[in-house]
This record gives sequence, C-alpha cells and structure tokens, in this order.
Amino acid sequence: TILEASMSVRVHINGLTRPEDAVAAEEAGADAFGIFFWRQSTSAVSIAKAKEIVSALPEDALTIGMFANAVARTVERTLEQTGVKLALFAGQEDPEYCRRFEGRYVRVIRVKGLTSLEAINDFECPFYVLDGDPAVHAGVREIPFDLILARRAKRQGNIVISGGLTVKNVGDAIKACRPWGVEVSSGVESVQGVKDPMKLKQFIEICKSP
Repeated sequence: TILEASMSVRVHINGLTRPEDAVAAEEAGADAFGIFFWRQSTSAVSIAKAKEIVSALPEDALTIGMFANAVARTVERTLEQTGVKLALFAGQEDPEYCRRFEGRYVRVIRVKGLTSLEAINDFECPFYVLDGDPAVHAGVREIPFDLILARRAKRQGNIVISGGLTVKNVGDAIKACRPWGVEVSSGVESVQGVKDPMKLKQFIEICKSP
C-alpha cells in the first residue's frame, strides 16, 4: 500500500466519482484512491456511490475520503458505511478534532508561505497534503505554491504535493522537490468528474519513472 516503504513517488488519484475510473487508476498503478464527501465539491458523491467505488477496488487498496468542516460523527458514520480507510481533512479541523481519528486521518496544509508549514507540527499523520488557498487557486492549472517550501516541509514528515498538477508539469514538480507523493484530480480528467484513462496512465508513468 501507499504507506509501505517505496523508492518511487506515490500517486493519489482524487475526486473519483465512478467505479470504472477507480479501476482504471488501479490498473495504471495508482497507490491511493480519493473520494470527495465535501458537499460543495462538484465531484462529491453519495454514500451509495462511494460504496460502489470502494467495492470495485482490491480489498487492500488505500481509499481516502475528503471532508471539510464536517461533524465528527458524520465522518465516523461515512467511514463505517463506505469502508473508506482514511479521512482527509481539508477544512478548519483543529488538532483536538483530528485526534478523534488518530491513525485514520491525513491533513491538508494550506501553503501561503514559510510560516504555513508550522501547522504540520500540530498533527500526527502518516503524510501531509500540501495545497494552496482554494479561494485563490480554484481552477488554475498551475502549482499553487513555491516548491522550495515543499522541500523544506520534507523535514517535518512525508509530503504529498497537490494542486494544479497535470501530465505537463508533474515531472518537473517531482524533480524540483522529490515529494513522498503527489495528488491529482482535475488534471487527469476529460470532463468534470470523469477521469481520462490515457491521462491517468501518462501521469502515473511520469511519476513512477526513475
């Protein structure tokens, strides 16, 4: 799984809305599979659809559900009902809230500058997802923060870079900061919410190449 030792960059395909896209991602070599439960996302799915996506994947596949400012009991119930293994918190969840999910969560760190990285120390996660400010960078096909900061953040834990990644820029991004992993959603889509099998394959091949 994504949490085991590996020399290659881990690839997290996020925003899955269809079982067939999850299967295509798995066959292409993805390491983690993300589902949005944040209702404001156009790629958010129902409990029933999430169960279909999880069921389409191997039992040991690492599935991750994204939440933002959800009631803790709602998160618990969603994980129980869908079989999703980890919660990805992308809102204002504080360390006290996150401790309820010890060992079962990862945290998005919104990077605006060097001081943003201090937040990593507040959370105990197997890895941290670095992303930009969604209010500023929504829909922008470029990496929303300085990758020098991602290099600095590696001293504090396993770092996954996210935001604006595509087939065209992920190779350079990896060379710039050698992250533990990368996360992509819209960058491998043909239309909103639908993954493109060819883009998936190309993206993952770039990430896994020496």
